[in-house]
Amino acid sequence: MTTEPTYYKSCRKIGKLSKCNCFTCVDDVAFVRTLISKIKNDYCVDDSKLYISGASNGGMFTYYLVSQIPELVNGYLLMFGAPMIGWLNTPAVAGSSYLLSLHGRSDTCIPPHGGMDESGWIYETLSNTFYVWGLV
Repeated sequence: MTTEPTYYKSCRKIGKLSKCNCFTCVDDVAFVRTLISKIKNDYCVDDSKLYISGASNGGMFTYYLVSQIPELVNGYLLMFGAPMIGWLNTPAVAGSSYLLSLHGRSDTCIPPHGGMDESGWIYETLSNTFYVWGLV
């Protein structure tokens, strides 16, 4: 018996069906841009103190946001999240941002030493990630 993989409705709608598509197919970067704009317009916000945080898959998304909107954010908190191989597209300007990255040394779900996790996803090493950020 063969079962069809589960896909997000947003991916089905635009025909992006692949085993590598573990995220929704909604433009999350546009959503974050709009959210930041709305918060800045509606509230008294200090532009120099906009931070993004994410845990696990949210940490992976935070790394992706760095590559897309580095001009909007001043710091990042990443908890047990790392970019997958091929997704570490960090612009040089991110090196001037604050970064706090928390990981468990023995994490096998998103291994801080990089490599393949227990599900077959392959991650960058933290040392390479920090090097690209200009932190090493």
